[in-house]
Order: sequence, then structure tokens, then C-alpha cells
Amino acid sequence: MTQDQEYEQPYIMPHTDPRVHEVILNNDLIIDELMRTLRGEIIDSTDNTIKKIGEPIVSETAINWMVGRVLPYTSKIFSLSYLSQEVLNELIYEFECDVSLELMFPELVGVDRQHRDFVKWLMVHTMLVTAHKARGGETLRKLLSTHQVQETSVMHESQNKGVFGRLKI
Repeated sequence: MTQDQEYEQPYIMPHTDPRVHEVILNNDLIIDELMRTLRGEIIDSTDNTIKKIGEPIVSETAINWMVGRVLPYTSKIFSLSYLSQEVLNELIYEFECDVSLELMFPELVGVDRQHRDFVKWLMVHTMLVTAHKARGGETLRKLLSTHQVQETSVMHESQNKGVFGRLKI
């Protein structure tokens, strides 16, 4: 998207809009917001346009690297998992250690040394927010508890009736 391009965020009413599940499970907005922040952009809520507010913090190469590292933890599969607090803590710790190791030489991934800690913080917190959706299967449990299945039964008329018997006049 280019600067000042129209950007629509979905606005839904919980409990009345069937798309609520889609928005809960779709973490694309989180990734999109992360990428905009790194590019020095914001979404102006008054006119739904993208505004350039500063210089990019990292290069496009670094954005691709960051999204590639964070994306598996923001997937629907991950969000709908059942993870204990201990497993979550271990995953978060391992992710933070891996990111720290890869940022030892930040220039290799397109990050300026002065932005290394900020990039690490953004990545870890993005992963952390989406990882907690899987804590104890919370997201899955909430989706299952709010999902109502409605059955409709269709009464079948007897096959013995003729064409006029099936039509209700």
C-alpha cells in the first residue's frame, strides 16, 4: 500500500455479527500494525488513510525477517492450541533467546544496531500477545462456548402425494 492509501479495519458488533470469530482468529491486523510501525506509518482513524509519520526503523529485509520469525506464533493453528502456562513460558523464553542470538549481529538481518533492542521488544511482545490466546486453550474454549449450532428439520411430505399435494395453495 502507498502513503495515504485507503485502509479499512473491520468493525463488527460482537454477538451479532458472524464474522466475530474470523476477526478473533485472524492475526493479520497484528502483523500489519507491526509492519506499519516499522515503516514509520500510522492509520489515521479520522479518514482511514495511511500517514507517513517518520522514517522507517528498519529495512524491508529486516521487516521480512521479523515477520517470518513472528508469523508461526500468530497463526490460527497456534491460537487454537491448548498450551499450559509452563509450555508457554518455555516457548516465549526460547523465542526470546533465538531472537537475541540472531540480533547479536543485527546488520545481517537489516536492523541498525541502535534499534536492536526495540526490534527485539516488538517481536517478543507480538509473539507474547498472540501466544496467550493458546494458554489453557482459552481461544478455542471461548469459540466453542459461543458457537451455537442451529438445526432445522425439514418435514418431508409423503412421496405418495401427487404434484398438487406437495404444493401448498
